[in-house]
Amino acid sequence: MSPPGRRPRLRRLWTRRHAVHVRRIEPGTVVLRDAADVDGTMWRAVTLTEDGGLALRGHDLGPGVQRIFGMGEYEFERRLSAAETRDLCTLLGVPPGGDVLTSIAERFPGSGGLEDFMLQHGIEGRFWNRIGD
Repeated sequence: MSPPGRRPRLRRLWTRRHAVHVRRIEPGTVVLRDAADVDGTMWRAVTLTEDGGLALRGHDLGPGVQRIFGMGEYEFERRLSAAETRDLCTLLGVPPGGDVLTSIAERFPGSGGLEDFMLQHGIEGRFWNRIGD
């Protein structure tokens, strides 16, 4: 149960139920999670942006989202600047020009813990989300 005034994080619903599937769908993007079950669908991907930044995106649909938010759809994006992405690479031990996407996929399978890691180290980026039907 979440403390009053705080919503539970969706990934807690899914973490124990889904195997980790990591795949690249295009250059510069890796899908960390693409899962479906009776609670709906959950999708997470990390993309390198044209400006040297990084974007973590997610999209969830179904009864699991409905139970938490009262709506059937949730999507979000946390976008890091180029400087924040360099800071993240340093924290992950990725050398300049190294493969940050593979490092993220290996260290945070299914995206679990990535946002918490970034926030604990002062890397907030810009956050956007939408809840609706």
